[in-house]
Amino acid sequence: MRLQRNCQSLKVPHMGWNQVHQQFDHPLWHNIAQHSRFYFVHSYYARPDDSSVTAATSDYPNPFSCALSQDNIFAVQFHPEACPGPMDTGWVFDEFLKKIHQSL
Repeated sequence: MRLQRNCQSLKVPHMGWNQVHQQFDHPLWHNIAQHSRFYFVHSYYARPDDSSVTAATSDYPNPFSCALSQDNIFAVQFHPEACPGPMDTGWVFDEFLKKIHQSL
């Protein structure tokens, strides 16, 4: 399947590295630089009714919500195990577990 837009052919599923644009501070963004690249493999995305829950966006080719946060929920469209920068693949999960333990 392909998505057609302005004579531009985009592959679906969307597979590859894209920049993630953080929309607000969140503890799980700690030590992750703005516009870091994460790996995506998906054929759809969530379109929240309330845009204030969009924690990050990416572009393919238009902006879409790729991370949502509300109360104690933080969900991402990309693969968090494909960490940006010098961190190993377990870093994001380790940070997540630290935040859970801090909230208990």
